[in-house]
Amino acid sequence: MLQHTARLSEGNSGGPLANEQGEVIGINQWVDRQTDFSYALPISALTALQQNRLPDVQPLESLAT
Repeated sequence: MLQHTARLSEGNSGGPLANEQGEVIGINQWVDRQTDFSYALPISALTALQQNRLPDVQPLESLAT
């Protein structure tokens, strides 16, 4: 997780976190209201997930015996 101090509005979870060059470096996840720190999932983690995708989803009933 990336910890940052950018002010986030309510409902901004899922919004991009950009650096000074305007590049998206993370996706905002949550705000700790006690510390006022915000947290974002790094783009590198999302890229890794995308490259290691799970096999196609199967309905549960196809696995029932």
